[in-house]
Amino acid sequence: MQSELKKPLNTDRITLEQGKRLPQTEYNSHLKEIQEKLSSVPSQPGCYLWLGDSIQTPGEQRILYVGKSVNLRSRLRQYLTSDDYKTKFLMQLVTGFDWVVTGNETEALILENTLIKKHNPPYNIRLKDDKTYPWISLTLSEKYPRLILTRRKTSPENLYFGPYSDVGAAKATMELVQKIFPMRRKPQKLPLKKPARPCLNFHIGKCLAPCAEKISEDEYMKMVYQVKDFLEGKDDSVQQSLHRQMEEFASSREYEKAARVRDTLHAIQQIHEEQRVENANETENYDIIGAYVTTRREMSRALSLKEHVLNAFATEEIPHMGQIVLLKIRKGKLVGKQSYAMTEGGIWDNETNPAAAFLESFFRDYYFQVRDIPESIYLSHNILSAKTWIEGFRSSGISTKMYLPGESDWEEKQALVEMAGNNAELSLRERVLNDKLRNQKTGLRQIQKFINLKSIPETIECYDISNFHGQQAVASGVMLRDGFPYKQGYRRYRIKTIEGANDPAMMHEVLSRRFARIASGQIKQPDLIVIDGGITQLTAALRAREEQGLSTPMIGLAKQEEEIYTEDGRILSFDKNSPGMLILRLARDEAHRFGVSYHRNLRLKKELSSILDGIPGVGEERKARIAGVLRKLDLPSLETEELIDILREQAEVPPLVARRITERIGSVEG
Repeated sequence: MQSELKKPLNTDRITLEQGKRLPQTEYNSHLKEIQEKLSSVPSQPGCYLWLGDSIQTPGEQRILYVGKSVNLRSRLRQYLTSDDYKTKFLMQLVTGFDWVVTGNETEALILENTLIKKHNPPYNIRLKDDKTYPWISLTLSEKYPRLILTRRKTSPENLYFGPYSDVGAAKATMELVQKIFPMRRKPQKLPLKKPARPCLNFHIGKCLAPCAEKISEDEYMKMVYQVKDFLEGKDDSVQQSLHRQMEEFASSREYEKAARVRDTLHAIQQIHEEQRVENANETENYDIIGAYVTTRREMSRALSLKEHVLNAFATEEIPHMGQIVLLKIRKGKLVGKQSYAMTEGGIWDNETNPAAAFLESFFRDYYFQVRDIPESIYLSHNILSAKTWIEGFRSSGISTKMYLPGESDWEEKQALVEMAGNNAELSLRERVLNDKLRNQKTGLRQIQKFINLKSIPETIECYDISNFHGQQAVASGVMLRDGFPYKQGYRRYRIKTIEGANDPAMMHEVLSRRFARIASGQIKQPDLIVIDGGITQLTAALRAREEQGLSTPMIGLAKQEEEIYTEDGRILSFDKNSPGMLILRLARDEAHRFGVSYHRNLRLKKELSSILDGIPGVGEERKARIAGVLRKLDLPSLETEELIDILREQAEVPPLVARRITERIGSVEG
């Protein structure tokens, strides 16, 4: 590949012009400086690198993002004029750039993959934790090769098959191969100085005992290459080879060896009979790739979770998450289904939608590594670089066609593509829930350690006071079960005995009522109670507990510094983004949100008559009907369109009038 550098490019350590992060005024002039330098960038294919400050080494730069383009100058200029929020976010971090010219788009594609693999830029979309995906390695670097599971490519002589989406799938595949082909399993350097005694695997037909010199190296290597073809999906050639081998052994009257080969052949045929047949007459090998990408807000709705609950354990920069499902069809049979998570912190080009960007990244991370590339690939979304990939495959001696939505040939496999997309959505939901559950368990153990609890706090309650200069004072209590909001345990309280702004006294009143119910056995005692506030509020709550003779563990959580106040007067500080602190903050923020919502609701209902005054289309009779409906609602919790629909249906209000009312209520809330 021929390439041309703007300046010598050391991709291990790039140090251009800038050092520390610039303040906002300098940042604008810095982008202007970058814009001036763009005139020297050629309008040719190549790769570009956006650079930012190095976190580890002040004064040096790191690669933030690597991209490719058929026209470098045009593409770089688009970043400076883009209104896309993802691009704007990236440009806030940029302090320099570099570029490499290539001979064509295909070379740019290969170089992009090389640079991304080498430097792992934080804002390129990648297979999530792709270094941890397992591979099956055929150890050609050894005499008498073995099959092993590995997460690292340690030798260029070995062959690697994968990556597999989970270790269970990799193990199942390896066990299947070892069941068919009796390769050695024990790690030892062969040949030995003295032949060993065959182990049990030899006697039960699971190993050919090369350690005991029961098989020649040439004969063993024939089996090794059959294993290679089998893992590459070339089942027909494997069966043909085994047929020839069986006939050769039979002709030379080596009947025991012929019987062994026959058993291997039957095992392969039996597996084929057990696999699902998509089309019994189909002979083509192809991959079906389905992508599912969504926002955190959409996922939270799908899982019936509040968005802030989903975001509590996620990067906030770019709120997208994605999953890829690959269906491998060989000779009409579904031989594998693999699911891959994609990183969520990536940036993608303006001209591509999120799903297409995730597919582009999957292609780069997957097909640059695998050996089993079929004749056809069907995608769930259009990608702009399809022709470039086809050319790249062709330059490597691989004849592969790609089919995109809208093409007639694609429609023949549309049902399978949709199935892959549906599976990707289900896999993403499962991943999100599993990640949350894992984080919650870790967080609860951290809380136990933070404050020396005797057991993990499976049930946590949190209380907050909400009032406006002492008016309409209310309190809220929320409950978390296993670290998740438990809505059945949410409670609202009107302050009955305290006048004026006195939050500690109000907290004492509310907790006194709560502890009285616990002491009487009406409700179960929680494992931990969190008070929204500092030592003053916590002291008032502790006094309410002591008056009932209880010992429920309690802490205060102050919002300004995110500090924990303990019963014995200590002030503790931990990483506010640790799983344990995130759970405590979630409880505190939920209590605050729930209390403020209740307070606003009471205030709105009290002022309903004046709020509805002067709205065109709202007379006295209609006002009474509208007020009667609104007083039954939790107004702050409703979206605008929800409230409009309720007013139209229950208060029989025309659409325009309903919208005027919601706008008036929104202005009062704000």
